[in-house]
Amino acid sequence: MIEYGARGEPADHFAAWLAHDVSDADRDARVLRETYETMRRLQEEGRNHIWGYVARNLARPVWLASEAQKADVVIGNPPWVSYRYMRGDFKARFRQESRAAKLWVGGKVATQQDLSAYFSLRAAGLYLRRGGRLAMIVPHAALSRQSYAPFRTGTVARFGQPVFHLRFTQAWAFGPEVAPLFPVPSCVLFAEVYPDVDAPRLPKTIRAFRGTLPKRDADVVEAETNLTETATSWPTIAAAGADGSPYRKIFQNGATLFPRRLVLVDLVSPSGRLPPNPEFPFVRGRTGNQDKPPWKTVPPPEGTVEKRFLRPVLLGESIAPFRIVAQQPAVVPWDEAEGKLMDAARAAERGYRKLAQWLEKNGALWIRHKQSDLSFLERLDYYGEISGQFPVAPIRVVHTKSGTNPAACFVQDETAVVDSQLYWASIETREEAHYLCAILNSETLRTCVQQYQARGQWGARHFDKLCVQPAYSAFRERQCGPPSLGRHRTDSGRRGPRRSLQRGRVFHPYAQTHPHGPGRTRRGRRNRPADRATPRRHGVGASSPLLRRGPGGFGPPLHRQPPPSALSTLSPSTFTDGPRLDMLPYFIIVGNMENENAVNVLAALAQETRLAIFRLLVRAGEPGLAAGTIGETLGIPAATLSFHLKELKHAQAVRCRREGRSLIYRADFGTMTDLLGFLTAHCCRGIDDEGPGPEGCGPDC
Repeated sequence: MIEYGARGEPADHFAAWLAHDVSDADRDARVLRETYETMRRLQEEGRNHIWGYVARNLARPVWLASEAQKADVVIGNPPWVSYRYMRGDFKARFRQESRAAKLWVGGKVATQQDLSAYFSLRAAGLYLRRGGRLAMIVPHAALSRQSYAPFRTGTVARFGQPVFHLRFTQAWAFGPEVAPLFPVPSCVLFAEVYPDVDAPRLPKTIRAFRGTLPKRDADVVEAETNLTETATSWPTIAAAGADGSPYRKIFQNGATLFPRRLVLVDLVSPSGRLPPNPEFPFVRGRTGNQDKPPWKTVPPPEGTVEKRFLRPVLLGESIAPFRIVAQQPAVVPWDEAEGKLMDAARAAERGYRKLAQWLEKNGALWIRHKQSDLSFLERLDYYGEISGQFPVAPIRVVHTKSGTNPAACFVQDETAVVDSQLYWASIETREEAHYLCAILNSETLRTCVQQYQARGQWGARHFDKLCVQPAYSAFRERQCGPPSLGRHRTDSGRRGPRRSLQRGRVFHPYAQTHPHGPGRTRRGRRNRPADRATPRRHGVGASSPLLRRGPGGFGPPLHRQPPPSALSTLSPSTFTDGPRLDMLPYFIIVGNMENENAVNVLAALAQETRLAIFRLLVRAGEPGLAAGTIGETLGIPAATLSFHLKELKHAQAVRCRREGRSLIYRADFGTMTDLLGFLTAHCCRGIDDEGPGPEGCGPDC
């Protein structure tokens, strides 16, 4: 190309040479011809100082792709770009090329598809000779996530037809346990050309590394010194089958309310002397930092709407364990009489003038800025995600789609709409709702599903339907006792620490069979009678129906979380095999204090300043005190006070809430009650854990 350009040869001469000596691909020839024409023109104009370098870089990939020049080994670190971060024409081109390469999954995982998978297989198809080997650094998700499923088959295809297959021979996993490295967990996949056309199987094990590197670009010696290696099973996604939870099929994703500022609203007090009409509240579209272009710059709509079309929306941030924290109003044009959503024209016909104006205004904004062929109403009810929630069930259980810990509660508001950051299911009874919430909020469930979660910069993050996949029984299949499971957490005002089962024990929350016989604990000691049981939480007395569980009483205390070595053996089969546990001792009493919790609280209070802060907050009671008031009362500088309050909050000795611009702190009386109960538990019962021991404290103790 450079020689032709230096001689000023016409483009037709270069194209003729290209056709019989270099490439017969029309697209490649067209690109090279256009490049040559540009380079020749610039050379004639005396602007050729860098174009030789550009031409070589353009020609080298074509040259390396020729059969005679293909490589025995291809190693690379491909670009990691998820589909959701691509823009415009590049997104359409990626989708087209991925379909041609048989890599496109689409559907609900379309946004998670990554350029790295396409790049790796495309590089193998272009530059790897038969019998060659490949090694690529790709996201950790490539090992197990659904969006990478076609990639793991190793099929290298072009124009929709398989060219050859790769067999993955080895994998190195660098999870969040390795730092500093990449912002998100990564892995290295090794493969070789596979002669058979059948999809080869993946290796059974991978090499998992953990440790702290001295620097991000550590050399081989530093890596060998600081990293440890273990062989572990290839991570897989739990398969949905008949042995899964019967609840899996009834939980479904909420509605994708997009664009947010055209659906979610804030109630606004209009200016003027006259009070607003409560039947026609004034609203403005809700804006947020997560809004994306072009909607981020679109002024939010505002106006009055009939009150009946304002519905509360449950967002991901609305749900805490056993609690609805907050709800966001939204304009949902649902016609109860006709059982469908209304557009502006239909709202006007039905006499809802304000709603019609609101929808007309939003429809115009949608047409002006939309990036799809859907109408505003079609986008609002995409895949029937809103209309599918009507008529609203009297009792629904919702759980969060993502987060560090799962959160679930049941909803009895028949006007609320569920957002896409939540999963929901219609449940028949409150008892069954309590049962499900107790399971979904448990630490045991989180531990068992964490190995199947996607991992990002901040660790495991997505739950989706993993929470309703393990094989715990349906409530109706094992109704065998008072349906109080989870009710204590729902009715209590404070969230206690999460609990997990003892190592080797199996999670069966509603089973009453105990491995040591009825009425006996694991160590053989007979349970304390219910009427003499020490209350385990603040505000729960011996007369509480929760504590009066029958002649068996309480049973053994809760146990600590299993060590990491035990967690690796947990799987969905853990839920169904082995001895069953009493519901009450192992699940309900989540407010019990453990050694580690007690040590944290006592350590936080074992300092003069923090003890003074806590005693002041105890005197203040439930209303609490502002941070500034605490500092002024005790004469503590702001920086010092902030440090001590953080330590007390971390130990759960105090709680904090925001009121306007002030942070209000109050003593956590529940934690203190739990601590006192822990310190005085088993008082006067003897030191022999194996014997039955005395029945308890005397009247003078």
